[in-house]
Amino acid sequence: MTIMKCLIERLLTRSTAAFLPRPIFSSKTDLLWKANDLVSARSHFCQPLKHSVIGVEEHGNHSHVASLASSRPCSWFHHFMRQEGSLHKLLNVSGGKNWGFAILCHGFGMSSSAVQPVSVNGRPSTKVSAVKVSADESAESKAVGAHISNVPRLSRAEVMERLKLSQETHTRNQNYLAMYSSVIGGITADPELMVIPMDDHMVHRGHGVFDTAAIMDGYLYELDQHLNRFLRSASMAKINPPFDRATIRNILIQTVGASNCKEGSLRYWLSAGPGNFLLSPTGCRCPSLYAIVIEGQAPREQIGIKVITSSIPIKSPQFAVMKSVNYLPNVLSMMEAEEKGGFTGIWLDYESYVAEGTNMNVGFVTAEKELLMPHFDKILSGCTAKRVSVLAEKLVREGILTGVRFRNVTVEEGKRANEMMLIGSGILVKSVLQWDDQVIGDGKEGPVARALLHLILEDMKAGPASVRVRVPYY
Repeated sequence: MTIMKCLIERLLTRSTAAFLPRPIFSSKTDLLWKANDLVSARSHFCQPLKHSVIGVEEHGNHSHVASLASSRPCSWFHHFMRQEGSLHKLLNVSGGKNWGFAILCHGFGMSSSAVQPVSVNGRPSTKVSAVKVSADESAESKAVGAHISNVPRLSRAEVMERLKLSQETHTRNQNYLAMYSSVIGGITADPELMVIPMDDHMVHRGHGVFDTAAIMDGYLYELDQHLNRFLRSASMAKINPPFDRATIRNILIQTVGASNCKEGSLRYWLSAGPGNFLLSPTGCRCPSLYAIVIEGQAPREQIGIKVITSSIPIKSPQFAVMKSVNYLPNVLSMMEAEEKGGFTGIWLDYESYVAEGTNMNVGFVTAEKELLMPHFDKILSGCTAKRVSVLAEKLVREGILTGVRFRNVTVEEGKRANEMMLIGSGILVKSVLQWDDQVIGDGKEGPVARALLHLILEDMKAGPASVRVRVPYY
């Protein structure tokens, strides 16, 4: 045990440890690594490996994996090897099962002959007979990819443990606080249990719809408006919900209540359901409802952005007006914009009029101070855009705007506008300063966009009961 502590001390203190993915650990003798992270760790190294070490420390019924990569000879480890004779004493795994150390060793450039099954104290285990790998061998292994053999067959308990480790060792930029699944018929607050069946037709056929609602100060914003669109999308996708509208609404509110989230967002899905991997949903047992609560703050300030005209074809009107889970065109359009230094792409419809952004609507303020937005007949009907058009009437009464209108907008007209903005539940209202090579207006965040952002934030905090639903927290 003392030697193993030394190994981990070395791992935590050597400068080369910085080249490894950051481990999650509760103490220096309780270092946890997910196996997949070890396999992929070689891609993080700044130079080819000359030596790799894999060890396991026993903690009760569990074996924790420790790893070290070094670009210098590991004489201290050779000394350790001489004392121990081999690593097989360290490689006893939980439940006497082979935990796939062959995979780990191949991932670090070891030959298949270096990994052999052995028996220690009558328990199946794995022996690593060689750990030294030349830089050339390591480079060759990296070039051709590690050959994977002896993929472990996991028990239910081992799968659950790995799911837990996966959550602990992978940092996220979002926190998932609660999930409802009609498959299990309840709510869970454990992220590793927030899963859906692989044979769900939403997964492998894209047969599903979704929607969202913002959470602000313990209230769901525009829940009913989003829920109405959600059910319209389900009808267009020919998905018969497993519950009536009132029950779905109650489930969504209770899921937020169980999360204790006061500020964030609620996302929810209706799927044709699990059942098989065929194309037709006739074999699905029952449509599925899923919902998840994501912690996060609503945007509260204006930061101007650049957009580009997307070269990715827009969805046909039949699918563009439906909020389905098939967002591949949206993703590709967003990626194209990011590659060109933009925030998002702007789609044109089949008549070359301005349509929408990748997941938001578009608005313009003309030289005549009129707020324009494209018709919703060929694009998704934005709940936030609709609400903004209502709130904008206050600016009309104050003389800041002369009117609000939905109509076709040409690209030339849009680029000549005094202001351009994106509108959506995730961004609320965001000024566009540049579209392709054209600067919009004076190149600064516009006063109308700022005023509309202020109005929507006030509406989220103190709007009427028609747009704010109080959440009863547990």
